[in-house]
Amino acid sequence: MNGLLVRQLLKLACAKLAILVTTFVIKLYRVRSFIRGIQKQGLPMPPHHWLLGHIPLSASIIGNLPPYAHGVYVGDQIRQRYPHLDSAFYLDNWPLAAPILIVLKPDMMYQLTQANQIPKDKSIRAFLKPLTGESDLATLEGDTWKYWRGMFNPGFSAGHVSSLVPGMIEEIKIFKYLLRKNAESGKMMFLEDASPTSQSISLAELQCMNINLLECINIFRPFVHAYNSYRMNHYLSRELDKRYRSIEGIEIQKKDKSIVDLALKAYLAENPSATGIDKSFQNFAMVQIKLFIFAGHDTTSAGAIFTYHLLSQHENVLAEVRVEHTEIMVSVSSPTE
Repeated sequence: MNGLLVRQLLKLACAKLAILVTTFVIKLYRVRSFIRGIQKQGLPMPPHHWLLGHIPLSASIIGNLPPYAHGVYVGDQIRQRYPHLDSAFYLDNWPLAAPILIVLKPDMMYQLTQANQIPKDKSIRAFLKPLTGESDLATLEGDTWKYWRGMFNPGFSAGHVSSLVPGMIEEIKIFKYLLRKNAESGKMMFLEDASPTSQSISLAELQCMNINLLECINIFRPFVHAYNSYRMNHYLSRELDKRYRSIEGIEIQKKDKSIVDLALKAYLAENPSATGIDKSFQNFAMVQIKLFIFAGHDTTSAGAIFTYHLLSQHENVLAEVRVEHTEIMVSVSSPTE
């Protein structure tokens, strides 16, 4: 009986393996055939291997780049290696990545991103779905995107961003104090505990809600994603309701341009007789707030973290940076800084 069961399981496993291999081969054939077809039509691309596509080319380029270099450098290195590919070209790295069109000229980028409404790639939705679902500004399309983008435009004006500088300075002072304190003690420290990660999130919170938003929340633990999503949504909905009650019946001032105030201003303009925040509007607003906080963290703090990491690994460069800072900062520093 046991032998029969084992044989049945082996047959099932072999059948599944055969299906997977067959599916892979069919997809590989379709992708390579498509790329070879557009190559025959004269569309630009580097030399293409009938089986491996552009994987060998990309691998050779990545091997010559510094560790952790951004993938965007691959396209530029291909342009340098093949100067005739100076406008746009196709790159086929399937199954490691979907085939893409790399655009290099600004006027072509304008055509794709502004002059024409090209559908956004589904990989963006897949990437942001754990955090925002599928209704954030980065993934919305058409009129829905225009509505929400127009709502938040004032919050990103040059004048308003400049008005946030004093708050940024205060956050950087805190970070500087923590760095100096740890430097004096000589103890090893985790940069994440009191680093640009927390500081840039605080700055994003300042822009989004004028409150300290994520004191007790860590959204970067996938294994507790469902729990964290509940906590974030619960906290944000509570803060939205609190802010709504505080301004109910009071006109929001023009200077109030936090993400929350801008969203509530638009909501009150459309629903002047509302006695509370509509659930669907609240959900949309919370999604945008989470996106803005994530975007602020993923750019500023990630860049700062890697900068400190690379400086720690290249002492000669670190020494040059310290000399430059000493020469420049000493002449402009004051006892209050």
